[in-house]
Order: sequence, then structure tokens, then C-alpha cells
Amino acid sequence: MTTGVLTGSRAWPLTNLAEALALDPSIKDNIKLVEVSGGAIHVAGNIRDGVPRSPNTTAEWNIFVDPVAAEAVFTSGIPIRPMSLDATNKIVFGSDQVKKLRASKNPGAKEIADILDWELKTFNPSGVNMRDLEAAEDLTHPELTKTDTVHVEVVTEQGANQGQTVVTSASPASVTLCSQPDVNGFRSTLVQEF
Repeated sequence: MTTGVLTGSRAWPLTNLAEALALDPSIKDNIKLVEVSGGAIHVAGNIRDGVPRSPNTTAEWNIFVDPVAAEAVFTSGIPIRPMSLDATNKIVFGSDQVKKLRASKNPGAKEIADILDWELKTFNPSGVNMRDLEAAEDLTHPELTKTDTVHVEVVTEQGANQGQTVVTSASPASVTLCSQPDVNGFRSTLVQEF
């Protein structure tokens, strides 16, 4: 297996991988898994968080910004493991995690505590989702999430649902969808690893 960083003309999630697959489809044989922080299957999307007047209530931002690339990657045959809003909405970090991170001897933990504390005070005092970090945790600790193997398609047509991720009955099942995270496991693992 080869590893490395793909760079290309765009920095949107999945765009560089889709471009690389278009240039050389055989690279998929060297990719063991693509962990994706993205998608919204059975929950509302989050486009309105950043674009309040958007009519799109179904898509998650990382898929929405380049749905054509997301569709290309999801249908490439590469094992895909999306940590969608369905899972990440359930994992909320709060003041308890800030205290535990501040108690760590690791300077990185203190920086995460500062960011989390700022977000709690600035945006959402009831709790903060750290979606990309949760996807990284899922990659390194897949036992913390129950999954469903399903076929997911991405709406690529322009319109109010562009970027929506939809489970269909088509075959083959294309993704291992993270459906039920162990919320306490995610919280404690984050704190323990720092």
C-alpha cells in the first residue's frame, strides 16, 4: 500500500481524490480505506449553519462543496467509511471535557481545551461537535462505532438538495456508514489520547 498526500487544483474535501482517480483509476487498488467526515443520511444537513439563507436543508457541507467529487469517490469501489452528521451530532463535547483536557500534561490537550472552551463560550454553551476530530477518532478506534453497510448516492444536480447523501437499495453496498457512536467512548478516548 502506498501512502501520501494528494494535492491538486482545489482544496475541497474529496476533490483531490476524485481528480486522482480520474487520472489513474488503478490507484484505488492501493487505498485501503477512505474515512470521510461528511454526509447527512437521516438527519438535516448543516449548510444553513454557514449560509443561513440557503434553501438546502439536506446536505452536509463537506459533501455539498463538491458533490460530483463525492459521488465519484463513493462509487469508485474504494472502501468508504463516512462519519456523517447522523453520528457526529450525537457526540457533543462540553465543559467536563475542557476540565479533563486542561488537567493533561500534554500541551496539545491544553490547546484543544482552549479551542473547545472558546467555542462553548462563543457559539454553543450546551456543547460542541468536533466533527473532523471525531472522524479521526473513528479511524483509529473503529470499535467505538456501530456501522451499517449500505449503498449511498450523492445528489449532484443543482438545486435545493445538491450534495444530499441518500441511502438506496442499489447494489453493491458502497459504504460502511457510522451509525451509532459510543458517545462516552469518544469523549474519554479523546481525553486519554492527550
